Amino acid sequence: MTQDLWDKFPQLLIDKLNALLDHAPANSLKSFQLYKLCQSENVWSGSYADFQDRLNTYYTSTSRQNRKKSLIDIWLDRPLNNQNYLSFSVSFRTAEIQDADVHELAEWSHHVTRLGGKKTAAAFSLSIFFKTFKNLISPKGHYDFFEIELDDFYHQFKTTVQSVFGLQYQSQISQFINELKFANVRLKSQEKLLSSPFAVLTTEALFEKWKQDTVTDLHFDRQVSRPPMDCSFYVKDSDFLEKLINLYNLSFKRGQLALKSKRSDLKMTILSEFEKTELKKIA
Repeated sequence: MTQDLWDKFPQLLIDKLNALLDHAPANSLKSFQLYKLCQSENVWSGSYADFQDRLNTYYTSTSRQNRKKSLIDIWLDRPLNNQNYLSFSVSFRTAEIQDADVHELAEWSHHVTRLGGKKTAAAFSLSIFFKTFKNLISPKGHYDFFEIELDDFYHQFKTTVQSVFGLQYQSQISQFINELKFANVRLKSQEKLLSSPFAVLTTEALFEKWKQDTVTDLHFDRQVSRPPMDCSFYVKDSDFLEKLINLYNLSFKRGQLALKSKRSDLKMTILSEFEKTELKKIA
């Protein structure tokens, strides 16, 4: 399981870094600027405290992808115009991202790097990842951005390590970054192949792709698809694996409180089954 995560570490890391912004509220300065904007446009006449409460609810209860103007208009005195609504977008400079969320991501990164990547030097410690991520999501001055890219991480990780250890781990950091670049190129090549309308994939390739996608979905707490099947191949213990997947997906449905409480156990059991699942040709 950890090896699968390491193989997909570059893309998973960037997804998780950018996900820090998905439900982050505006920081106090941004909130006050929006409050003054709404006052000047005569769309809000209440107190700042009430405005900030409603604004925080808007950000924390709705992901970036699902936000829309109507969700703000319903609690304002009158609707915003489209141009002013654009001001409600928050970036890494204007968002309030909790240290606990950054620490959780640092723990995950340290764990995958140590076990999957076999990186045990002090340069890959939990504190180094935490400092890297904190600096990465806290741009200086007026520099601003809405998305973090791998090159941003490479630069900040190298800078953070050098600020703590000097050039002591320079060669190990260069090797680490090169490994991630190679893995990312391989992942993008696989994606390009699988997305091609002319690609002819074997059952084994489809099955491995499904396993990789499922590991990603499980880590982001999303429902997973059933394994692909072919008449000439059979997945060992497929009935048990499909039963696990059905129960896991069922735990997302409303009213399934008992299953929801066991979702974490189901997730770990599915990942455990992956360690021994293989395709067997039917004679």
